[in-house]
Amino acid sequence: MNDIKFSDYKDFTKTWHLITVRYRTDSKELRFTYANDLAWKQMNSSQPIYSDGAVFAKVGMITEKDPAFSSSEVPSGTKRFQYMVRNEKKYKATNGWGYALFDDKGNIFNEDIKQKTLACAACHNMVPERNYVFSRPMNLNFDSSFLDIKHHPTNTGITFELKPKAFFAVSFQKNLNVESSSVSSLEGNLKKNYFSGTLDEVVPLLLENSKKERQASTLYIDEKNFSIVKPDIESGKCLESQIGYKVIIYFKGSKVRDASICN
Repeated sequence: MNDIKFSDYKDFTKTWHLITVRYRTDSKELRFTYANDLAWKQMNSSQPIYSDGAVFAKVGMITEKDPAFSSSEVPSGTKRFQYMVRNEKKYKATNGWGYALFDDKGNIFNEDIKQKTLACAACHNMVPERNYVFSRPMNLNFDSSFLDIKHHPTNTGITFELKPKAFFAVSFQKNLNVESSSVSSLEGNLKKNYFSGTLDEVVPLLLENSKKERQASTLYIDEKNFSIVKPDIESGKCLESQIGYKVIIYFKGSKVRDASICN
């Protein structure tokens, strides 16, 4: 994938720097992110600039409850590996970064490689101020402050546009089920370049916009592929200080997520 082989960096967990750990609440996946020496050195800056040869690698693991400690989730198996390789000339079309995604056996997934690459790049375009790298080193030195970078969402190239409900397919409108005559639609590269995971990954963006605009937000690809976040006025599970939202996701015409959340 992008001329990147799994075998090129397969031993990264043994010799590279562990940067951070993320838990993906949408996919129930624990992700460990590593950096080679060059990437590690360059990322420890408030405005990181990465040169050719900087590489990040990630292992995603599914989790399960520990039967001896039922309130905790523990890693229980590898799900995927991901590489992000810096080569400004070779990967000029994707802002100087090459992306590769492999399954637990080191094979590429059965999806269009070019489309998946563009989808990865479109998602990482959300953080140009971090040189397109989401991860920041976790702070294990409790005597110092966390090295952070202010996020500037206006720099992402992602915009929302108000569109009438009539613009969308009937199947979408049935799931929308709101009184408002318009919907806030996410436009830009994420809409042009997506893969299956994108529909889940945009939920935080849609949620943030729904909170701001106080109305339903969507990433609408077509009548069979879309994500919706809308205020859930019927939710009685939330505290008085919280707002309820409904999250609905359709992929290839099937509903794959229907959840009420409190925020």
